[in-house]
Amino acid sequence: MEKMLCLLEELQVTKRSGEQRLQKTEDEALVLNKKVETLEKILKDYYAEFSREKQSEHNGVNSLNTDTVPRHLSTSAGHHNDEGDKIHKKNILQKEHLVEECIGVNKQERMENLIASLGQEMAMLTEKLSSTKTNSVGLSVKLELLKKLAERQIILHQDQVSELESTISSQKDKVGCLEQQLTHVQSQLVDAKRKEERLQNHIQELQSQVSQVKRCKQQQCELQEEVKALRGQLEEAQEQLCRAGEEKTCLQALLEERAQEGRKSQELLEEKKVELQLRQQEAQQHVACLDEARSQCHKLHAERDTLCMQLNDGEKMIEILRLQLESSSQMTAQHVHTIDSLHRENSLLSNQLNQHKLEILQLTAEIDQHKSSLATAEHERHRLQVSVAEQTHRIQEETLEKRQLTTQLEVQRLQLLTLTKEHKELQRLHSCKDDEHKGVVLKLQSHLKNLQGELDRVRSTLRTLEGADGHGFEVALGMQKEITARRKQIDFLQGRIQHLEETTDRLSQEKLYQKLENQHQLDELTSLREEKKQLSTALEALHSKDKQLKERISELKAILHQVVFKFTLYLTQYFTCK
Repeated sequence: MEKMLCLLEELQVTKRSGEQRLQKTEDEALVLNKKVETLEKILKDYYAEFSREKQSEHNGVNSLNTDTVPRHLSTSAGHHNDEGDKIHKKNILQKEHLVEECIGVNKQERMENLIASLGQEMAMLTEKLSSTKTNSVGLSVKLELLKKLAERQIILHQDQVSELESTISSQKDKVGCLEQQLTHVQSQLVDAKRKEERLQNHIQELQSQVSQVKRCKQQQCELQEEVKALRGQLEEAQEQLCRAGEEKTCLQALLEERAQEGRKSQELLEEKKVELQLRQQEAQQHVACLDEARSQCHKLHAERDTLCMQLNDGEKMIEILRLQLESSSQMTAQHVHTIDSLHRENSLLSNQLNQHKLEILQLTAEIDQHKSSLATAEHERHRLQVSVAEQTHRIQEETLEKRQLTTQLEVQRLQLLTLTKEHKELQRLHSCKDDEHKGVVLKLQSHLKNLQGELDRVRSTLRTLEGADGHGFEVALGMQKEITARRKQIDFLQGRIQHLEETTDRLSQEKLYQKLENQHQLDELTSLREEKKQLSTALEALHSKDKQLKERISELKAILHQVVFKFTLYLTQYFTCK
């Protein structure tokens, strides 16, 4: 654009100089016509004087002629400009010489020679007029051609400028869309962080529930201790048959309480199942959100690639424009050479016609015009510098925004690292809890085996007591009833233990499912890290492109300074030549 403006200014200056030169040639032609008219008047006067001299006497006529001729010549010389002083002096000398010789015999022949010389001068002047007219016609034709070429180049450059502006506006729109998408992605990341916080809260709740399960296990251990106490009571049953009824009532109350506790534990397990289902739904929602973020990232990558292609196309267009500007500058140089040649011809004509006063006035006018053009050029240069400063300020703001984005990405990366560490710690805690559950189950199984062995011993003792008397038989029947009741209690405890084992198995399965989900989340986190790495590479590419654009702007500034310097040199050379 700066080169185009400079070229347009140069073309306008050349047009003005051509018009001024045409005016000069027209003025010169008018002056020559005036000179021709004056010479014709002088010739007519000479013819009249010559006729008068023939009719009058020689002495009186000679005296009159000597008096009138210099007066007439002085009046004619007063009318002419300083530029034709030499020609008038020659004519005056010739005329005086002829007047002096008119006294003699060859007066008519010398007058004829004077007329012939005047005719030759007239022919030379007419030739000069014709040459000036042809030169003026050629200059006008060249000026018209230059005007047409300048108009065409202006139209082409305007079209190219409009195309570049449209591409720039489209790129700005795309950049705005990308910024909106980045804000959307950031909002999604914030939502993901919030969901992760919710998951952490759920994990804490699960930990609290696990602590409740541990309490249940502790209660089971207490039950096992009570079973041991019952074994002691079975050993002492023969001695404490009277207190058996009271113990039965106590045991029934305890069993009812244990049944209520088992129901409560079942309700807690059902609530845990519902919470696990809710967590699964939330995990699925997280997966869907992550898939959407991935698709948006892929879209952003595709749009970034298209923007890179468009930037490359814009750079190619700029190179084409630069080549066109160089060609136009070469054409202007050629036009300058032609204008210089024309200026030389005009200077020769001006030297021949000796119209220095008019040239001085015209040169002063040209100097004023050039000063005004230089002022406009400096104003435009200042405006361009202001625009370049604004562009640099915008680029700096964009770089700051990009740095902020990079810092945000690093913060998110650190948060992801902390989350992964927390996941690993949770997995370790789950594994420890699983090991504890397994140990408790093994202990319960060993206690059950011991109880079964003790029951077998009691049966053997009952068989030995069968051979006793009737009272002993009744006692044995009561003992068998108590033993059956204790067996029922033991079976109920075994069922409860099995139920607890099933719950532990379910919990282990749920833990495995949570491990898989955690692994899936870790995979998603790794994919997000890779996507962030890709975004960081894209940001680095954008930084490199920004650097290239800054270098390009500096190059354009240097070219602009060179053009201004060349234009000033050309103006100085032009004025020095004039």
